[in-house]
Amino acid sequence: SCLAACNGASIVTKYAENFTEEDLRNDIKRLSVKEFGEVLVVSYNRADVGQTGTGHYSPIGGYLESRDMVLILDTARFK
Repeated sequence: SCLAACNGASIVTKYAENFTEEDLRNDIKRLSVKEFGEVLVVSYNRADVGQTGTGHYSPIGGYLESRDMVLILDTARFK
């Protein structure tokens, strides 16, 4: 969030201990239907999704509500 703010972005930072899974799902749903404007970037552990490495930041590109799945736009050039 500091890097985004230093580059002029208006940000809202949320931490897992301060909101529920349903809160996250609602944010994803709300932001995945917008054409422009807000972007949801998540920090996650790559090992939890079967990848090599540890902590990583990626934007969420979409949401498939029928399967409760998100599209993570991975920003690592080698993945």
